Amino acid sequence: MSRSATGKVLFCVATILVCVGCRKHEAPREQVARTAGSAQQVEDIPVPRTSGPIACNGKLDEPDWLRATRTGAFVAANGKGPARPMSEARLLHDDKFLYLGLYAADEDIHPAVAAHDGPVWTGDAFSVRVFAPTNVRIDMSPSGVVTDAKVGPPVDPSWESGTVLGVDMDGTPNDASDDDEEWIVEAAIPLASLCGDGACSDLRVELSRCDTPKNGRRVCASWGGPSTRLRLQ
Repeated sequence: MSRSATGKVLFCVATILVCVGCRKHEAPREQVARTAGSAQQVEDIPVPRTSGPIACNGKLDEPDWLRATRTGAFVAANGKGPARPMSEARLLHDDKFLYLGLYAADEDIHPAVAAHDGPVWTGDAFSVRVFAPTNVRIDMSPSGVVTDAKVGPPVDPSWESGTVLGVDMDGTPNDASDDDEEWIVEAAIPLASLCGDGACSDLRVELSRCDTPKNGRRVCASWGGPSTRLRLQ
C-alpha cells in the first residue's frame, strides 16, 4: 500500500476519534424545524446563492460574504457555550460549489507537517463532515493542505473531493516563540463530489475545528451534525 493510501486509511479511522466528545451545536430556537411525526429536531439552515465569482484566497473580501449564512461561534466539546479559541464559519453556494469561509482565532498556529491526504488532523485543522447525500469528510489545515475520503460504508481512501482553498494566516506557523492571531480558510467544495449526478438542494453537515494552544491541551469545537440541513437557496 502506498504512503498516500495508508495515510487515507488512517484518516478514515481518525474520523471517529478526532472529535470524540465534541457536542453537536444546538441552533437558536427560531432556527429549529421539527420533523412531522418525529421527535428528532432538524435544523433548516438557508444558504444564499452568490451573485458573482468567489476567489479562494483566504481574504473573504467579496461582497457576498457580507450576506453569507454565519454559524456563530462553534460550541465547546463540553457543551457549555462558545469554545475558546473562537471558531466560526460562513456559507455560500452557486451552481457548482459550496463555499466555506472558516475563521480560527489562534495564539499558536500549529499545522501538521503533511502533504495532500496526509494526517493533517493531528495538527490545527478544520473538518467538514457531510452525512448526506454522501458520507464523506474533508480536513483542511492552516498550511493549505487538504485530506479527504469517503467515510463509508465502504470506506474509500482514494476518493478526491476536488476542494480548492486559499488560506490567509496572521502568525508564524509552528513557532511558539511569538504570539499568533488568526487564520482563515476560504474553500470551494464541488457540489458534484457531495451530491453525485443528482440535484443538490440540501446537505447534512457538521463543521468542526481542533486546536492545540501553547499550554498543549488540545481542544475541539463543532457546529451542526446529522440533523443540520443546509438548504441551498
